[in-house]
Amino acid sequence: NWTSVGNLRKEKEAIIDPRGLLTANIDSWSIDIFAFHQGKLYAPSQLRQVKQRVLHSIPMIETSFEVENFVLLITTFANVIRGQEILFHQVRVTNHGHQGDDIAVYLSIRPYNPEGISLVHRINYREEAFYVNGSLGVVLMQKPQQVLCSNLKDGDVTLQFSRKDAPSQYESVCNAGLCTASAGYTVYLNPGEDQTFEFRIPMDAKMTIARIIFSEGTFEGYEQNVVSDWKRKLQESISISIPDKKLEKAFKTNIAYMLLFFDGNSIAPGPFNYHHFWFRDAAYLLQALCKSGFAAETRQVLLTYPSRQKLNGFFYSQQTEWDSNGQAIWIIAEYYRMTGDKDLVRKLIASVQLGARWIIKKLKSTASLEVPYKGIMPIGLSAEHFGGNDHYYWDDYWSLQGLLDARFLMDELPEEHLVTKDMDHAIATLRVDIEASMAWANTKLDKPSLPIAPTRYVDSAAIGNLVTVYPLNLLSIEDERLTNTVEFLRENCFVNNVFFHDINHSGHGTYLNMHLVQYYLQKRDPRALDILQWMTNIATHTFTWPESIHPFTFGGVVGDGHHGWAAADFIMAVRHLLFYEQEDILVLT
Repeated sequence: NWTSVGNLRKEKEAIIDPRGLLTANIDSWSIDIFAFHQGKLYAPSQLRQVKQRVLHSIPMIETSFEVENFVLLITTFANVIRGQEILFHQVRVTNHGHQGDDIAVYLSIRPYNPEGISLVHRINYREEAFYVNGSLGVVLMQKPQQVLCSNLKDGDVTLQFSRKDAPSQYESVCNAGLCTASAGYTVYLNPGEDQTFEFRIPMDAKMTIARIIFSEGTFEGYEQNVVSDWKRKLQESISISIPDKKLEKAFKTNIAYMLLFFDGNSIAPGPFNYHHFWFRDAAYLLQALCKSGFAAETRQVLLTYPSRQKLNGFFYSQQTEWDSNGQAIWIIAEYYRMTGDKDLVRKLIASVQLGARWIIKKLKSTASLEVPYKGIMPIGLSAEHFGGNDHYYWDDYWSLQGLLDARFLMDELPEEHLVTKDMDHAIATLRVDIEASMAWANTKLDKPSLPIAPTRYVDSAAIGNLVTVYPLNLLSIEDERLTNTVEFLRENCFVNNVFFHDINHSGHGTYLNMHLVQYYLQKRDPRALDILQWMTNIATHTFTWPESIHPFTFGGVVGDGHHGWAAADFIMAVRHLLFYEQEDILVLT
């Protein structure tokens, strides 16, 4: 589990874990804050309690822990200095005791991040800055009293904290890549007194520029600037006021996170492992971004879709993901339904037509096969939480929606005289072929249901068929197969009263549980509230979720520790709890 921190209009993000470990760049080394008091080391990762919260409902994180009568408060946010993305990291230590005492505060460079080892072969300290592996790593805004560098041979740098007379060491080299370093500040504080230490970290892992760029401005000035900038932008967004203030704050904070996942011409479902573009994730993220009030940002990403498309029309994320064309066309149409932006449709209609023809051609590749594979999408990987390669109905539903929305968008441009006969035939044929395949699949089942693939029995992957309800509305909410499938999931795949996915993810799928919320909302079933309440309660203190949650430790088990698709579907679940569009009807509360 972790939380993204980054700039409003920039691409890079850092991550902070629940104990305050700060990783400035993807797969890089990290920074931890330690305290040393009366001969004892206090490391947040080993303390019984560390508090963390998000400030102002924006990506500004406060982490705090106690050391005897002292409280250490760490505030972290991102800003820009002369075009360079910088992390601002401040430690405030306060004496809450009744007598004066001294305490040592250390900034420590660690050769790992929340995912594992990140090799550090060399650390140099000069001019109040640490250089790590040859690049500028951390700038210290106050000169430390002690600098320590160590390597594997001499042991972790923390082993030297107890030696008050230990001479400063300004460099370490380690062939094993396990260099560590610390900058120490020992202060005497009277009761009620505090002292602050500030550090600035570049969000460019290869930065070698002079330290002087970091000397501008004050922490408080940059903090005020960040808060004002985010608040000004968030005034454009949807806002809610409800009695459940925790839910309200989680909703508001995740809208800010959606802007963080937006990277200008791209949108990524995570800051770390998933800092890449996928059409599948983008469809859900852009829907939430647009319906939160940020149509211009959504439009900016959609304009890049033709450049992401192959010459044969395939909206390519990775091989054999046959759902992506339907998702790309659907989100273009969904944006248009929300905004009426016909200019964007004109710009993208050629790409949409090419994408639809790719779907038709792909479906023709199975037209000569026997039922249950006749006329549906060929074997592919699809979404990884379904299992190995197979003919997945998920791909067919998305393909059908892609054709329907391509037809819809073409109808919106009558002046273009676009030919739609092949589209109409493909839509009708695909509907028949899906139903024939599903009927065949149901011959081996006890009751009418929706397995995820023709030869599969109903298992936890069948939750993927809820795409027919949310977001596509392809099946009636009263469809017997749908009802039986959800009942199977409740009876066989629920742990802790929420959905547990035992294929690949092996955890409580966060966005998958939100899809159940959407199903129950359309059924007007209050069980939607139970699952949504679980989602709110299981969130980190900064209102983030990993892709899937371990049922006992409640930590992340797969994907990114701050997952954008989970955030997007949480936003949509809360929005639809209050209101949603059902064709030309607005359904309230």
